[in-house]
Amino acid sequence: MAIDAAPSAAVEAALALADAAERHAALGEAFPEFLSQHPALAQQWLRSAMPTISTENRLVLLRELAAVDPQLAIDLARDGNEATRRAASREVQVAWAAIDPTASAQAFLNDPVADDDSAVEISRLWAQRDPAAAFAFAASLDSTAARHESLAAIVEAWAVSDPASAAQALATLPPTTSRMPLVDRVARQWASSDPNAALAWAQRLPLAEERFAATVTVAAVARAR
Repeated sequence: MAIDAAPSAAVEAALALADAAERHAALGEAFPEFLSQHPALAQQWLRSAMPTISTENRLVLLRELAAVDPQLAIDLARDGNEATRRAASREVQVAWAAIDPTASAQAFLNDPVADDDSAVEISRLWAQRDPAAAFAFAASLDSTAARHESLAAIVEAWAVSDPASAAQALATLPPTTSRMPLVDRVARQWASSDPNAALAWAQRLPLAEERFAATVTVAAVARAR
């Protein structure tokens, strides 16, 4: 079945713009409208046009598609060379995480080209909705760098809204030196709202180094209040 060119005209005109900023802005308006008014045609057009679209423009379109049909966006992101697939998968997973972080995280775990940056952004967005679930996801990551950075992003925000719960989550991690930056984040935020509770927690930490560092942090924050 031939695709009617008229509904895609605005998208194709946007793609033809020479200025990158103008092109991105135009695509950000034209493609969502195309998807909204003609979803089947838009998806069919995107499948056929994807091989001819530059990586830069592909990322813009996939980000918009992820808001409507994230699974199709993930499927289309897997086309191209590894570098292209990695960038496209990251774009889709992050856009998807803003809508459904649980599904996005599952897609990340099943993606052979998923990278650390995707994990960190998924964790950051998930933490805004469900920090406990985001923490569990981040703690399970195989990549040491992604795990540390994701946990730091989650604890940074969680310690502001609910330091006691963040502290409870930290207790599920092995008490090693890599946990120290997370302990410090909780100590700083908790001490700013409830220094007595923060101090009681700091003095119960299992490692002597953690107890000392957290106690010093709590005392310093309390003095500065």
